Amino acid sequence: MVFNHVATNHDDHSKNFGFMLEDKQWRLSPAYDVAFSYKPGNPWVEQHWMSLNGKRSGHTRADFYALADVQLPKVERKEIDAIIDGVINAVSQWRELATEHEVPKTLADSIDSHLRLKDFA
Repeated sequence: MVFNHVATNHDDHSKNFGFMLEDKQWRLSPAYDVAFSYKPGNPWVEQHWMSLNGKRSGHTRADFYALADVQLPKVERKEIDAIIDGVINAVSQWRELATEHEVPKTLADSIDSHLRLKDFA
């Protein structure tokens, strides 16, 4: 969820999350269908499909804290912050990865301009 919000993957509906059963234990499946998907004015990807704290846009750390308070009460805020900060660190490498993989500059610039690196600072 954090990656989707920081990297602006608005195609985060419930069919893009899965679980696997291993040795009678459920765990999250590896990530799939993860891509930048945002286009202003587009009814499909202008905002997140999955709401967070009752909202589909304009999220902050407080929204993740609220989710944890209800769903993961034993998880401390410092753990949530560590996850968010780790994702921000990874996504902040976008420009270097785009250059390395020869993503066209106009596309790289467009994606870069919509990343939400500072919204969770």
